[in-house]
Amino acid sequence: MRLLIIIIMIVGFVYGVELERGKTYDGPIKLTVKSLGVSFGFSYKWRATLPQKGGLVLESKEKDARIIMNAKNFSAEEAIGYLNQSIKTESDEMLFPTSRITKLSPTKFHRIFRINGQETVAMVYVILGSQQRAVVMMGFSLPDSYMQLQSEMLPMANTITFTALKPPLMEEDSLSKQLRGGHFTYYEAIGSHSEKRELWLCTNGYFILHANYTSASGISNVLMEHHGTWTLTNDLLQLNEQNGFQKVITIQAEGNGIYFNKSRSYRLRNRACQ
Repeated sequence: MRLLIIIIMIVGFVYGVELERGKTYDGPIKLTVKSLGVSFGFSYKWRATLPQKGGLVLESKEKDARIIMNAKNFSAEEAIGYLNQSIKTESDEMLFPTSRITKLSPTKFHRIFRINGQETVAMVYVILGSQQRAVVMMGFSLPDSYMQLQSEMLPMANTITFTALKPPLMEEDSLSKQLRGGHFTYYEAIGSHSEKRELWLCTNGYFILHANYTSASGISNVLMEHHGTWTLTNDLLQLNEQNGFQKVITIQAEGNGIYFNKSRSYRLRNRACQ
């Protein structure tokens, strides 16, 4: 039974447990905290809770120290700037620096503070990750427990690893957003004259095109309707119809206007498709 407990503790520390809000976790354990974007481990002397609001709270089982962890967005220069000033805590207490900033490594910085009007000593660590991610650890203890807290916080800071970021979703570019679901009219220059075009670009990738073609004699116009699919690549709008009709239009967005082959278009209400 004892061996089983030891194995469970080792597995929990190596692979990590995903923390749930409102639940308390006793060390030794390695936790993954999604709201902070990190995994970290702590010893049997601590228990951790993630409240409904605020950062992660760790309390010593001896009730003589606590640590609060929060996520930040810092570069190395911003981390030094953060530690170079008085800091306001979540409980609106002010921390005032009493020592120099210690650079433990290129990604870890440390400084000692004191809460104004109290004996409590505060130790603040900033741990930097990639893409300007960071974690701030604030440890609080009475002076007689200060050295013990320091001996616990540094190993804890050294266990911090930043969880992998999911690749950002590919956002639709602004031009495509302006076109999708739109109903436009514009004029296309054909030789010495212009012909009216009316175009619906449906959100499902379908298009409807009404085109007024001038007859060879130049006396009458013929209205034709085309249906098919549309795609936008960079600034080229391509219309493809199943019967082989194909049209490529250069799109430009200037100011509040959209130009089709350098002709200003006018947006109308789309009643034909979504």
